[in-house]
Amino acid sequence: VQRRETRIVVVSRSGEHTASHHFNVNHVPPALYLSMGRIKDGYGRVMIRETDLNLRSSIVDDWMLDQPTPEEVRFAESTWGPSIRGLDTTFDQARAIGTKLVHDLNDHRGTPSDTLDQVRPFEQYRRLMAGEDRCWCSQLAEILVHACRAFGLQARYIVMGHIICPRETSSTEDYSVMLTTGHTTTEIFDPAEGLWCWIDLTYNALGLYLGEEGPLSMLELHRFVNQPARYRRLQIDLCDPETGSVMRTPLANSELGERIRNAFRQDQIFRYMQRPPKTGT
Repeated sequence: VQRRETRIVVVSRSGEHTASHHFNVNHVPPALYLSMGRIKDGYGRVMIRETDLNLRSSIVDDWMLDQPTPEEVRFAESTWGPSIRGLDTTFDQARAIGTKLVHDLNDHRGTPSDTLDQVRPFEQYRRLMAGEDRCWCSQLAEILVHACRAFGLQARYIVMGHIICPRETSSTEDYSVMLTTGHTTTEIFDPAEGLWCWIDLTYNALGLYLGEEGPLSMLELHRFVNQPARYRRLQIDLCDPETGSVMRTPLANSELGERIRNAFRQDQIFRYMQRPPKTGT
């Protein structure tokens, strides 16, 4: 086996440089496998090993689907700006926006009209506040994510649902068969910690913790609610729609415990919404 250790440092024209990164390249020639009688897959391999680089990981901006317009930024500032002033962390700012939305939209929950699916998130918010429509999980997620983006916070939404038999016609009498409930949830990226943090306004949930560890991501939520020992240790921050107060409580002891376990159970399928890759030059 041939091995080569490579170290990389990026240096700017002014002489500034990054920390040193490394990767180990291994070359295994076909003859080595064949000499050992490994005929089945006796082909050569070049492998990147023992590296501290994430060579194919996405960047956070890949998940930012929509950029608010200048008018929408002004609307967000006047609507939610006072709520986040003085808050230092991205997650705390997102929680403050979420608290205000839970209060504002709690009395407008229900089945939305088709019109609400055809307008941008802040127009959805205006229609809801005017009493012209109703919202469910997807509107709560879209409005929260768009409001966060208006303040430069990095947020994304995740569409959930496991359809085992899709509807085949456009008839209103047709049916699809779903193995799990459909839902849309959200995550906020905390750049200081390098973590995605779960928030879900459908449940008035502003964070999840495993004991004192957290806030957790949606993936961690999915994993731990399906592990009985971990499930008993989960703590959820719940926002009171009337007072805006947030209380941390054991998830297993809350009325939401079984609802969340059902929505995020092992049968569920998650679709992280990401911008399509650019094509051309």
